[in-house]
Amino acid sequence: MPTSPVCFLLDNGSLKPDATLSLRRIAANLGDLTGLEVMPISLLHSSSIDPGLLGGRHAEIFEPALKRLDALGSHDILVLPLFIGPSLAITDYLPERIRSIRTKFPDLKVRVAPSLACGGVAGDRNLVEILSDGVVRVIRDKGLHKPAVVLVDHGTPIQAVNAVRQRLLEQLAAFLNERTGNLTAASMERREGAQYDFNEPLLERLLDREGYCRGDVVISMLFLLPGTHAGPGGDIETICASARKRHTDLRTHIAPLIGEDKRLLHILEERLQMCLRATPVA
Repeated sequence: MPTSPVCFLLDNGSLKPDATLSLRRIAANLGDLTGLEVMPISLLHSSSIDPGLLGGRHAEIFEPALKRLDALGSHDILVLPLFIGPSLAITDYLPERIRSIRTKFPDLKVRVAPSLACGGVAGDRNLVEILSDGVVRVIRDKGLHKPAVVLVDHGTPIQAVNAVRQRLLEQLAAFLNERTGNLTAASMERREGAQYDFNEPLLERLLDREGYCRGDVVISMLFLLPGTHAGPGGDIETICASARKRHTDLRTHIAPLIGEDKRLLHILEERLQMCLRATPVA
């Protein structure tokens, strides 16, 4: 019978093959670093991707993967959420699904690590360093002088998730110091209603505003993996291209994704240690 826990590196899931391929790369590197089996698993969606676009191997999603491993005798599962903040997918949906599965598979023991930005200012340091270094690299490589910077995320219906972004923004400002001009945050999307106004401004609206509609603007992506919004051909690139057509003296520059930086592995290794000490989901 298996004695070592199996680790799931869990993202939300995407219909974009690049997201799964990136998740697999990070999982493989984390497995090499920790000596544990780290499986790239999505919460939803990714199993619909044509396996021909994934090297011939189907993407796995959470519930079928849990059931498959239980049948093979692997009952001790560690879940590392590849999420920046406390998304409802992790705080509500995931525990609900685990409890439901355990009614039929009672031997399962599932422990869940906190999200990546869970430790306040001190715990955020590595994450902010990745964001800051990405912006500085663009400034250096493009020879920019004090560009405006936008920290852009998906957008959220949860104020606690938005508060994480704002905390990271404040720390990013301190790291960048005098290297930039205007610095703010923006969202890719939001729900209707005044109660969700904390997501404003949307990126497409911000790039029409004074201070962000001309000159050099660096987009710092609070995204881990490529997908619908981030990465090659994503909505961020499309929005920036459209804004440059409206404002011919605007120059946009997109910083790398967080998941491209090897320091993410050290954050995940810390979360793994926290997961080993966590209480299983009851």
